[in-house]
Amino acid sequence: MVMKRQLVEGLIMEGKPLKVALEAVGMAKSSYYYRSAGRRKPRALDEALVRTINEVRQGHAGVYGYRKVTMALRAAGWKINAKKVLRHLRALGP
Repeated sequence: MVMKRQLVEGLIMEGKPLKVALEAVGMAKSSYYYRSAGRRKPRALDEALVRTINEVRQGHAGVYGYRKVTMALRAAGWKINAKKVLRHLRALGP
């Protein structure tokens, strides 16, 4: 995929329109604009949320998954999405 992207970029540098370059190489427009997870900027973690998650999991780290942590945070007054809790837990590790 990297080779095709380089070919497309070379054709664009020669003055070809993007559509023509993609058709010549046989690459979809969505594939050309796709950014893999390794090339994305990592999201910053909310430090207050990290501290609260660690307080909730204190002594229960192996048992409390993202669902239990989310319920505990909501009970503590946080308006939080489970997806955000999961992202923070993955970043924190076991």
